[in-house]
Amino acid sequence: MDEHPTTNRDELINLLGDVSGEQPVVWASRIIGFGEVTYTYESGRSGVMPVLAFSPAARQHTIYLTSDFDSRWADLMARLGSYRSGTACLYLTRFEGIDRVVLRELLERTRDHTLAEWSDCT
Repeated sequence: MDEHPTTNRDELINLLGDVSGEQPVVWASRIIGFGEVTYTYESGRSGVMPVLAFSPAARQHTIYLTSDFDSRWADLMARLGSYRSGTACLYLTRFEGIDRVVLRELLERTRDHTLAEWSDCT
């Protein structure tokens, strides 16, 4: 009769998986990442990072996006709903009032930007 409601964590896993076309993988014991890309900075430093990722927590979920997404995609941020942000982090404490279509678009733009920026490294 009663089905368990989807948690915010589960919703993000489903959404990032759908946008990336990848299965979730745990990175650094606390980040859930989807896909991977190799990066190399001009300094020669290189590594591997997920294309899309988030870090679940009891108080808030941190979604990793393209640097300066807040100003880069101000059109979307104005419609997202209530959030906090850092340089490349979107912090969501509540999902009520978050526009899921806008969130998906942010993830799609981040995926596309990440793959375009590092495509010569893969």
